[in-house]
Amino acid sequence: MDRALDLLTQATHMVRENEPGNIRYQLHVEMNGDERGESIVFLETYKDQAAWDAHCEGEAYKMLVKTMTEENLIAPPTVMKFIKPIAGWESK
Repeated sequence: MDRALDLLTQATHMVRENEPGNIRYQLHVEMNGDERGESIVFLETYKDQAAWDAHCEGEAYKMLVKTMTEENLIAPPTVMKFIKPIAGWESK
């Protein structure tokens, strides 16, 4: 899991520097009390569909998919959910 987290952390920097349509790209890990779980969660927000499409065609995404697949770092189930905010805030 450490290798996957290293690659994903690299991707956060690449996305921040190269994808102006990306509003939020936060890497999280599941926690079970004080212990790190086995699930990795990304919270991503894009300005619009074009920004999402650009992300999927970007170098960070391509690097992640290629490297994580080659190194067998992706384990099913990989779940992607598209959500719409209803209420609350991202930062205060």
